Amino acid sequence: MTTCISLEAQGDAHQLRRTVMTSVLVCDDSPLAREALRRAVATVPGVERVTTAANGEEVLRRWGPTVRI
Repeated sequence: MTTCISLEAQGDAHQLRRTVMTSVLVCDDSPLAREALRRAVATVPGVERVTTAANGEEVLRRWGPTVRI
């Protein structure tokens, strides 16, 4: 999750706006289900990025932690 803070001008006033942006990982072995889920999640407000993986091994290989127990 990423938090962005921006300064917006509205007339003579300035206000800080905080936006939380979320990255989502969709993992499913069915390409059809994976794509349907990716498209659905991408429409959720605040979701900045949706990535996909076919299985748990791919998740760990691409986005896994540096330490695995």
